[in-house]
Formats: sequence, C-alpha cells, structure tokens
Amino acid sequence: MSEGIIDFDRETGQIILRQEDGRENRFYIESEIEVEEKKYIVLIPAEEYLAEEDEEVTGVVFEICEDADGEQLWVAVEDEETLGKIESAMEEREEE
Repeated sequence: MSEGIIDFDRETGQIILRQEDGRENRFYIESEIEVEEKKYIVLIPAEEYLAEEDEEVTGVVFEICEDADGEQLWVAVEDEETLGKIESAMEEREEE
C-alpha cells in the first residue's frame, strides 16, 4: 500500500486510507500491539470484517512511527519475519 492520507469515519468507526491516486480503502482496527519496542496496528478490510465469522480474514499491518516533525506515520509491514513475530505476539495475547 503506497503513501496516502489516514482518516477516521466517526459514523462507522472505520479507518480510511486514501491513496494518492484517489482510491479509498476502508478498514476496522483489529489490534494494536507492541513487539520488540515497536508499535504496530493491524487493520482488517471492512468487507472482510463484516463477512461471516467462519471465513478467514487477511489483515494489513502497519508500524506506527513518527516523522521528523513528530507527526504519526504508518508504514506498511511486508517483512515476513516481522509479520510472524506480530502474529505470535497476538496469539499469545489471545491465550492470556
């Protein structure tokens, strides 16, 4: 997912990621988690979130960072090792 604008729809509770080309993708927050002193947010596409519970859902993971001006920045996580650590941490939290 490329750079864009992050917005929040207060009516639906959805996170909206607006791409530079004008496309919008809507998500719900599945989880916020810290792994190895880094913060991550896991988003579920709105259409999958609202689907049947039995269906497998694919989330999108972003690292929550700050830019040079101290503004929050979400960077897509694509590294398989990091994604595996995040998934393990989420499973451990569910078990507790």
